[in-house]
Amino acid sequence: MLEFFASKQDLKDLKIDLEDKMTKHRDDILTVLDKQTAILRRLDEERIFGSVRVDKLEKRTDKVEKDVKEIKIKLAIA
Repeated sequence: MLEFFASKQDLKDLKIDLEDKMTKHRDDILTVLDKQTAILRRLDEERIFGSVRVDKLEKRTDKVEKDVKEIKIKLAIA
């Protein structure tokens, strides 16, 4: 392999250059993964909040329907 390079130093320089590039790409990949994780965490929190809100609205709706039925019975509309 050394026949393609002028010296062992060229090989060492190439190794250092490749290590630097790999480190930079690894850092870029980790940054993107961190951003994706934050987005997914936020979406999950919004999903949970939405589910809780829907449950509360359904309970209120059930109570209102029950109240309407009682009022209709008292007014003899039902």
